Amino acid sequence: MIHSIKQIDGVRNATIIEKEDAVRIFKDQFGENIVDLLGYNPLPVSAVVNLDRNRRDRLRVEPIINQIRAIEQVEEIRYQGNLISKIERNYKRVIDQLPYLSGIIILVTVLIIYNTIKLSVYSRRDLIKTLQLIGATRTFIKLPFIIEGVLVGLISVIFVFPALIITVEGLNYIISNFSSLGLKLSFDPFVWFWLFLIVVAITILGSYRAASGFLK
Repeated sequence: MIHSIKQIDGVRNATIIEKEDAVRIFKDQFGENIVDLLGYNPLPVSAVVNLDRNRRDRLRVEPIINQIRAIEQVEEIRYQGNLISKIERNYKRVIDQLPYLSGIIILVTVLIIYNTIKLSVYSRRDLIKTLQLIGATRTFIKLPFIIEGVLVGLISVIFVFPALIITVEGLNYIISNFSSLGLKLSFDPFVWFWLFLIVVAITILGSYRAASGFLK
């Protein structure tokens, strides 16, 4: 039976609890030996099923329950269906909001960089006018500000990404203590890499536009 349960897609692990183990668990939880109370052991052989913690899509619990119920040796299944459905909905809602959260982070980063470069250009307007008078090209004048913008963007990434990781780990800690369903939030390193490249690219573009706007 345990082997059949472990073969079901979405099941991470299944542990059998023998009748003797059930007596010990009962005593640990309630402080009484059920055999001494009743004269026999009424607790059945059972199993604890853990779901896959690494799935990023919505966990479909009902099909898993139905497959377990179809196993011949299984007589009864106990699980909190309403609670599971609620957690699944909230889990999917969080996953669906992650792209928007990334977009907000990028937008805030661009705004910070754009305004930082504008202030930097404005504070050095006298130097810029001097460079223009001696024949410096627009590219020569813009380049230091673009480099400065890229550095600001990289610093923003260095601070923002760890904050996101801490937030995700905090949510995972709350979820793991709230339920044993095996739900876990995670970020694909490949996604992090592309998000980093996007931030750098937008940083360069924002810096260029900020410097160009002042030099018109």
